[in-house]
Amino acid sequence: MKRLLLRITHDYQIRNIFVACLGRGLGGVLALGFGIACANVLGAEAFGVFELSIIVMEMALHFAGQGLDLVLVRFYVHHAIDEPQTARLTLKACAYLRLGLSVGVLVLGFAGTAIYSRWAPDNDSVWARGLGFVGCGAASMWHFSLAILQAREAYLPHALLLIGMNLAKLAMLALVVWFRRAGVNEFLTVNILAFGFGSALASIFVPRDFVRCHGDMRRSVGAIWAYGRWVVLSGLTSILYHRIDVIILSVFRSASDVGVYRAAGRLVNGLDLITVALMTVFLPLASKVRTYRDALGYLRRCSAINAVMLAGLTVVFLLAHRLIPLVYNDEYLPTIHLFRIIYPGFMLHLLVFPGAMLVYACNRPKPLFGTDVIALATCVLAGLWAVPRWGAEGAAYANLVMRVVNSACIVTLVCWQLRQIRRTGRVTDETDWV
Repeated sequence: MKRLLLRITHDYQIRNIFVACLGRGLGGVLALGFGIACANVLGAEAFGVFELSIIVMEMALHFAGQGLDLVLVRFYVHHAIDEPQTARLTLKACAYLRLGLSVGVLVLGFAGTAIYSRWAPDNDSVWARGLGFVGCGAASMWHFSLAILQAREAYLPHALLLIGMNLAKLAMLALVVWFRRAGVNEFLTVNILAFGFGSALASIFVPRDFVRCHGDMRRSVGAIWAYGRWVVLSGLTSILYHRIDVIILSVFRSASDVGVYRAAGRLVNGLDLITVALMTVFLPLASKVRTYRDALGYLRRCSAINAVMLAGLTVVFLLAHRLIPLVYNDEYLPTIHLFRIIYPGFMLHLLVFPGAMLVYACNRPKPLFGTDVIALATCVLAGLWAVPRWGAEGAAYANLVMRVVNSACIVTLVCWQLRQIRRTGRVTDETDWV
């Protein structure tokens, strides 16, 4: 144990991984607690409406350019040492793009909600989803602030912000329940205010030197567009194939079924934050890969870390029937079976995920977008076939099949990329940016 603590203290990369995982882990536990509390207080039917509104927010967030966060990290790390001026211009260009897209999505979302509400039978449900667009604006600035800290490898403030925002969300939720105002719209408002608080808190930690940076913005925007359009499209496709099973289920079954299914999804998403935590460190590490040997070393290190993670996650799978009743009431008992169907796909995806970061670092977002399109098509076809027959169980199997297919595509793509690096002797050069 003493040797492990010394390694964490002195090894820069391991320390970053530890801090990032600690921040994401604690933030994820708090976010999971928020979701569990919402499910138990609202009940399955109202929780289904709440989750559909959150899905609207998540999709709107990707239309607001959340994929630019990956572009920002990739470009900034690539240029930070040799061309700091270009790195700062990248931050400035991404900030302008993100702000413009967020405003556009917010305006169009509200206009669409207002038009649709005239014909929708359930007006309250429609406007609950409209609140998702408001949440998109606050969440967009929050995630962009985290991306800046990730790009600068400032993992301690990154972790503190995640923990602080989720603590604020739980505190506001407790106040709402205390004053007996516990409804879908009130819980969605808490979600929006928490992101707003997080964005305000982030302004303390995020350096603003890039705002005063001057230079040729056209070259930065051109490079971001050439590389980033595929990343943004990949992000949009990714959020669709991770949520399309819920949308299909909402079409064929009741909001109560959606609530029970999303209760299982919330648990998997809480653990899926481990993937995000690893990405927080793996993407900057992958962006430093320059040779075939570097690429192999990166994959070996990531595989060793993931193997340790998977050992612990296997225990969660085996004890699911005992753990889930501790957090959900009896209305959500079917969640246990659904969780066990979805979970193996999550573990497989966690194992192959570092390979996707390597492909991003090799400036190959277009093939990754292709794998996301395949995953989306798989989930849609499987969902349309299975959900009408088996309901929430069919949606869970569609999710499992999608993750298996997506993981197989990523492995194939990583093997191809490694052969390319070995053949050419390089990972990337400046001509790959534009």
